[in-house]
Amino acid sequence: PQTGIHSVTVPGAVHGWGSLLDKYGTLEQAHVLLCLGLDFRRGGFVDRALEAFTEVLRSDPDNQYALLNLEKLHEEQQQWHEAYAIRQRLAALADDAQKPKHQIILAFLETQLGLQALARTEGTTAVSRFESAIELDAGAVPAYLNLGDVQRQRAPPGRVVVSQAPARRDLETAARSHGSHR
Repeated sequence: PQTGIHSVTVPGAVHGWGSLLDKYGTLEQAHVLLCLGLDFRRGGFVDRALEAFTEVLRSDPDNQYALLNLEKLHEEQQQWHEAYAIRQRLAALADDAQKPKHQIILAFLETQLGLQALARTEGTTAVSRFESAIELDAGAVPAYLNLGDVQRQRAPPGRVVVSQAPARRDLETAARSHGSHR
């Protein structure tokens, strides 16, 4: 914008970063753009941060720092589909030792997608998302709870939802295994 606070602070930042790009050239361009994106993010300029991180990925598609920050921006905006797709990219880049961490995060994102589906009254989609979250991480307690709530709502009055028994058993097993890692 030509007027207002953004016109005062942002153009100066862009000019400063542009000078750094000129000074260090294309080798450092991804790093400079990443720093610019972080500055925009800290300043609350979400759209400009998204642009900067996306530009980093154009020149360096596997830049994990840009992917991670882009995922966080999407999460903050509750853009769960976009965050999920980025986390899948990060998981594909990770070594085997890091895969469990990514699965836990993917399970969280699946749960959020399930909650979005519930808000749109798409029960079948929600159930599928919660079940996927549980497959990714047996310790995904919110997925179990939300799945149980949906099943309870769908059950005829007076009927017990039987499928929660295996979920409880899986949850207890997961809790024991998580407790043994401490």
